[in-house]
Amino acid sequence: MKTIASFLIIAILPILTSCGGGDLMSAVKSAIKMEPTKVWLQKIYFEVDEKLNNDAPVTVDLVIVYEESLLKELSKPTASQYFAKKEQIRRDAGDNIDVYTYEIVPGQTLPPQPVKPNHVTGQGALVFARYATPGDHRQAIGPDREITIQMGTKDFKVIPVKNPSD
Repeated sequence: MKTIASFLIIAILPILTSCGGGDLMSAVKSAIKMEPTKVWLQKIYFEVDEKLNNDAPVTVDLVIVYEESLLKELSKPTASQYFAKKEQIRRDAGDNIDVYTYEIVPGQTLPPQPVKPNHVTGQGALVFARYATPGDHRQAIGPDREITIQMGTKDFKVIPVKNPSD
């Protein structure tokens, strides 16, 4: 069965490449390698403390990574190290990352934030938060479709949202 599926994919590959759909091509490449997508995130909810970051805004970056070696590299720096090199990281990574940036204000109420990755082959996702307090302020996200980021006074937590259908 796997041989038949591989044959069909290889047979229609020239047709798909002429379509020019980057997402479609990345899905086909992933299927050929039999690599499952590890990032399913679609929505983020924020719960923000009234005394967030000593009454100062916090920049939060959600980074979706499409290359395994880059994910390992980005899992090492603290948030302050990441933000210091953010623009260079973006230039070096090119299409291998998506970055979603949020400016969170103390006590702020936000509607759910949609997440629409540019590719279907995400290898992992990380959240970096620019707090004034010491700490890593970095967390990996699992294969959840929806998460809540609880923005506390000195750090944050990522909590998966469990839907009744899960």
